[in-house]
Amino acid sequence: MKEIFQIDCAESGTGIQPVLNIRTGQHHFSYAITDLDSGLLKMIKYFTSDEYIGSEDVNAVINLSPELSSSFYRVKICFDYPDNMPVTADGFQKDNAGLLKAFNGGYITISDEMTAGHLVNVYQVPADLYDLLLRKFPASVTFHGTTVDVRQIKSVSAHGLLQVDVRHHEFSVFAFRSGKLLFSQTFEYASPEDVIYYLLSICRQYSLSQNEVDLILSGLIEKESALYRDLYQYFINISFREPEWNVTGGEYPLHFFTALNDLAKCE
Repeated sequence: MKEIFQIDCAESGTGIQPVLNIRTGQHHFSYAITDLDSGLLKMIKYFTSDEYIGSEDVNAVINLSPELSSSFYRVKICFDYPDNMPVTADGFQKDNAGLLKAFNGGYITISDEMTAGHLVNVYQVPADLYDLLLRKFPASVTFHGTTVDVRQIKSVSAHGLLQVDVRHHEFSVFAFRSGKLLFSQTFEYASPEDVIYYLLSICRQYSLSQNEVDLILSGLIEKESALYRDLYQYFINISFREPEWNVTGGEYPLHFFTALNDLAKCE
């Protein structure tokens, strides 16, 4: 894995009650350390890989990161893997066994509550990675990326919302309209055209107007990038979703850190 950025926020002080927030997926591994009471950011590290990230890669990063050997008041782990299945809470209870059988071997299948009393997100995580992280951080609380994304939604216009988080070689997207989750998935991509294709397909499938839908971006995308320029040819209402953290220094766009901030706020 390659470390693409590290940020240390010395101004957050040393007397914090540290919370560790980890997000990991097929091509990324990142974490942020925050303060329990204030939510202030102390540190961020972000790693990517062209290859599939396995438990050996994550274990190497953990062993070479002395800050991860500290004691934490709370540990949150978010898995950004593509295979997840949002279902109604009633449907999950009735067909629990069937849902678990739907996933492949070599993975552990877990679930979390996506929306209170309404949707349950059933998803799979590589078993060896799950075992490693829970062994290293035994008191962890786990989430799926889609669950974290949906929980932070406050309101959506009748025209709908496409929320996209761009990562290395992949992006997650979910579509929302009038309080209803329409679609959620993670896709791999090799070019901006791939991203455009998937977003336009979602718009067609769910009758979302390219001229009216809100396209909200976060993650590893910049205004100067080819991907952003291409998106602007097809969508009008584009904005970046920034974190609540005050990340000083200005070297990186603030929306690079939004996904980790979402996890830090998720309970």
